[in-house]
Amino acid sequence: MILYFIRHGEAGHIAPSDFERTLTVRGEGAVQGVGRALCGVIHRVHCIFASPLVRAQQTAAILQGYFDPVPIETCNHLTPEAAPSNLLAELGHCTNDSNILLVSHEPFISTCISYLTYGTADARISIRPASVACVHVGAVIAQGAGRLDWLMTAEQLARMNLA
Repeated sequence: MILYFIRHGEAGHIAPSDFERTLTVRGEGAVQGVGRALCGVIHRVHCIFASPLVRAQQTAAILQGYFDPVPIETCNHLTPEAAPSNLLAELGHCTNDSNILLVSHEPFISTCISYLTYGTADARISIRPASVACVHVGAVIAQGAGRLDWLMTAEQLARMNLA
């Protein structure tokens, strides 16, 4: 299984609550670039899981437009302070050959990548808005069972003419 952790695009700061913050125009553009890059790298996406926060839902909807019809599932295990173990349990029903986009936030993404690849939350990983991390996991989705294949920002994807 290949997990693509995607941090939502840049979000504005003015909203009634953190839950309701929306993408900025710049954030939308960066996510569109990420979508173009990913559709050139990933031939099929089986599912998009997204945090329930508005900016993550917007990011997921933009990405969805770059792939054949693929469902977006709202997942409460992708919120900023969620426990990685809950997400791993959620993904347990997916097949080993799945390509899954996970649209989430910091500090969850860096914590989850560390948990999957290092076995603890101690690895020092930083995920900027509209960045993508590719983590390969084997037949068993478990703590320490993953491998970080790559991590790129939207700017890096654009410089490589991938976005």
